[in-house]
Amino acid sequence: MASSYREAAAALKRIDQNRCSLKTAAYASNNPKKTLALLSETLKTRPALEAAIAATGLRAAAACRDDRILLLATYDAVAGRGLPRRAGGKLISAIKARLADLKAAYAAAAPPPEPEREPIPRYLRCNPLRGATRASVRAALVAGGVADEDISDDGLLSELLVVAPGAASTVHGGHALVESGAVILQDKASCFPAAALLADLPPDWRGDVLDACAAPGNKTTHAAALLGTRGKVHAFDRDARRLAILEKRVAAAGAAD
Repeated sequence: MASSYREAAAALKRIDQNRCSLKTAAYASNNPKKTLALLSETLKTRPALEAAIAATGLRAAAACRDDRILLLATYDAVAGRGLPRRAGGKLISAIKARLADLKAAYAAAAPPPEPEREPIPRYLRCNPLRGATRASVRAALVAGGVADEDISDDGLLSELLVVAPGAASTVHGGHALVESGAVILQDKASCFPAAALLADLPPDWRGDVLDACAAPGNKTTHAAALLGTRGKVHAFDRDARRLAILEKRVAAAGAAD
């Protein structure tokens, strides 16, 4: 049985038992992004997947001891990455023998597709802890080939730049500005907590911030950037794997000290 399915099934069990959230469960795995994507899509279509499994007799034929592995493997086969290569020989054979019927039953039970969403812009938080300003980031983006008209200042948060949807893909996790820590890729909504807490405080205010559920760290580093030398951010997370991610992001953002 492939370890990725075992990990995802264990994560799904914790979610089913209301022991943690989807993201917390995924970040406890060895491949958080892959596990999060698989769990998220499987949960969205779970009723249709269960209906397809029941309609085709797959559960009895596969004799899979873990119904959650059966569910995850079925999702991949009918709507995900394709027929699993490693999920137990009998399970793969049972899915393969019924694949056409599974797809038909899934299609009949699946909810209608969501309407196409409007393209969304990309928000860039300019990080003063790395000496970045909106002007310096804008200049670097334009020098890198992004059209100036595709870049605008956010009207509410003074540290945010907005890259138009058509150019949003040019600024990604591997971009030099992101890798250097000068830019943090962060949804606008995620920027409001730190801004609401710290943005309008008087310049002579001094104090510390306690972030008790800090991972993966975007809000934490935003608070540190707004706080500057006026105090410290004390960040905690009870999950060791998420804490390791937090430590990396804090270091990358120049907020470790």
